[in-house]
Amino acid sequence: MRKEPNLFKVCILSLVFAFIVGLVGIETAWATGTSLKIGLATNQRTGYVFSKSMLYFKDASGKSFKASGKVLLKTNSPKKIYVNDKSATLPLAITSKTPIYWENRPYRGWLQIYPSSQGFNVINVISVEQYLRGVLKMEVNPAWQMEALKAQAVVARTYALRNKGKHSSQGFDLCALPHCQVYRGINAEDPKLDRAITSTKGLVLYYGSKLAVTPYHSDSGGYTANVWDVWSGNIPYLKAQKEPFSYVSPYSNWRAVIPLGELESKLKKNGINLGKIQRITIAKRDEGGRAVSILIEGTGGRKTIKASKFRMIAGSDKIRSTNFEIKGVGKNRSTPTGRLSNQLSEEAVLNDHDGKLLSSLVKEGVFSTEELMDMLVHPERKPHYLRVALQRQSGTKSKTSYYFASSNDNALVLEGRGWGHGVGMSQWGAKSMAEHGWDFKKILMYYYPGTKLKKIY
Repeated sequence: MRKEPNLFKVCILSLVFAFIVGLVGIETAWATGTSLKIGLATNQRTGYVFSKSMLYFKDASGKSFKASGKVLLKTNSPKKIYVNDKSATLPLAITSKTPIYWENRPYRGWLQIYPSSQGFNVINVISVEQYLRGVLKMEVNPAWQMEALKAQAVVARTYALRNKGKHSSQGFDLCALPHCQVYRGINAEDPKLDRAITSTKGLVLYYGSKLAVTPYHSDSGGYTANVWDVWSGNIPYLKAQKEPFSYVSPYSNWRAVIPLGELESKLKKNGINLGKIQRITIAKRDEGGRAVSILIEGTGGRKTIKASKFRMIAGSDKIRSTNFEIKGVGKNRSTPTGRLSNQLSEEAVLNDHDGKLLSSLVKEGVFSTEELMDMLVHPERKPHYLRVALQRQSGTKSKTSYYFASSNDNALVLEGRGWGHGVGMSQWGAKSMAEHGWDFKKILMYYYPGTKLKKIY
């Protein structure tokens, strides 16, 4: 007589099976799509790999072996590497059933050790969706609105696929640094960001028949930049755009002080030898008020360069954006050029009319505390501050020049807004849009007008 199955055991086994299938489905979902090679480290001579399960190695000659625990990688000759005491030929593939650690940081996918001119490069081979899990937290705050996070997922995915092969000469597609997109592997994963990635899975931006160019930055300061003013080329959907909503970010206002001697040295290192700097001028601004070009005059000549290039030379960590005004500090006088009003005196000392006008502007609260203190300590700068106040009231920005007699006594002072190159999507701007009810599609169409969303897998 046939024994009837135990219904309780059947239910338990069914649940276990469903759970396992579910896990496989999740991993399969993450694994779909194009794979990427991400450069984690370059020109290494030694380093450690580790996994909580067995590590499997296969070299260029087809030789395979395995090891457990913390494994030392070391090279002292081109295309050769030692895995603990075993010799292998590069490139070397490293796989495991669990995440692999490179120098104490865990990564999904698998690692490839690729030969370089000074040792070896460490490459993480991973699917696009898994890659994004290690990127988004480095770019946006998981506490932000979901629609802003979705927008970031789409532009980061598009950027990665559009720039695939950017570092092909080094054996990988993208680096893990700000030069491409900051990538930190499993350490950067977050459940809310995972939802933003899965809900936009495979979605990218296209322009015509090609993947769109999707640069992004932290904060536009109220107005994005034209791509042709910052880099080059005429990409119609990367144009200056006024932010639809005002917002405040940690980068809304900043101040940079750069000693002229330091600036002269940096210019010289970049092939711009103008001697001692005598004058710096914002030669051109765009429709949003961003500096487009800078005129630098020195004892050895004069040169006009893009403001974006000037920012990178001086230090993008100091000059946070090209949305700035120039100010001068030191013992020497500063003389703004240009006349805004027939009433405005060009004298170093204000006449009675301009003095009364300046006093009324002070009472109106036009100046900051720092500016009031500077006028008190340096009364000879009052003509400059009168011009600044009139420019603010008229809504215009001047092509301000500053004269410097000695690099030892002066520094260039900039006051600006925003952080980043300004092209494409402003992350803080996207946050503001999401707070006002915009969905991720509307956000993307605003920053990249004329592009289309397309699901590629």
